[in-house]
Amino acid sequence: MRLSETGDRLVATNKEGFWLFETARGQRQMFLAAPQSEEDRTSPRYEVVAWSKDGDDIYLSYASRTQWERGFVRYERSTGQLRELVKDARYYSGLRLSDDGGSVVLNIAQGNHPGDVYAADADLAKPRRLTTANPGIEAKLSRTELIKYLDTDGDELYGVIYYPLDYHAGTTYPTIFIVYEDFFDDRFGATISFLTSNGYAVVQPSVDLERGFPGEAWLKGVTAAATKVVEMGVADPKRLGVHGTSYGGYATNLLVTQTDRFAAAINISGKTDMISFYTDSPRLGTRNIH
Repeated sequence: MRLSETGDRLVATNKEGFWLFETARGQRQMFLAAPQSEEDRTSPRYEVVAWSKDGDDIYLSYASRTQWERGFVRYERSTGQLRELVKDARYYSGLRLSDDGGSVVLNIAQGNHPGDVYAADADLAKPRRLTTANPGIEAKLSRTELIKYLDTDGDELYGVIYYPLDYHAGTTYPTIFIVYEDFFDDRFGATISFLTSNGYAVVQPSVDLERGFPGEAWLKGVTAAATKVVEMGVADPKRLGVHGTSYGGYATNLLVTQTDRFAAAINISGKTDMISFYTDSPRLGTRNIH
């Protein structure tokens, strides 16, 4: 839910889509329909990110779930139309409107690059770069690829591979799997860049989590991703490592108790004694308990 600055309108969502409400009268109008099926994993994701002061223009971020395509759309209340502003492979975030709604500032980044601040008009035409926050980093950034694979249940999953900086096709490399939950975007990561600069390939795999069976879920998803990059000729099957932090550290612990495919593992802040965690955690009532 998001309320307009004057409080006379709000946006709310349900399984049917995005709705614009007139708060005084309770009238509503759908301006963006949701996928027909809740099981649809291919429809793009939208999120309200900004609202003009007069309440007439609503900006939404857009992200495809089948390819690297991101951007913004704008719902124009005066015409009742949803207008595409920009869609490409870059990352867009932090959009802020000027008081008069005539210009914006936002962050833009290429895949596997830190972002910089840009200014543009309200239509996001010809963004003008304002900062160069990381000069010289280009030489340390490797290329990336979106990979698709099937887990052992036959479910289609995505993952992201970051190639070693000195990658040569036909050569296999030690490969680190950085695990958490789902990965799709090739965002910049300092740890990843450190590894790829030192001769490692890095993979961020996705898993189809099933509550109550986390160990099985990680085993099905991560090992399937490992098989994929080995078959691609990138990963050395005898030099695979796994690394995770927090929930990813917990996943790392689970993985190394159920498969010997990984030659090394790093757990950072992952729980190891779930009974102790359940009884001692100050976060009772969060998803961790479930």
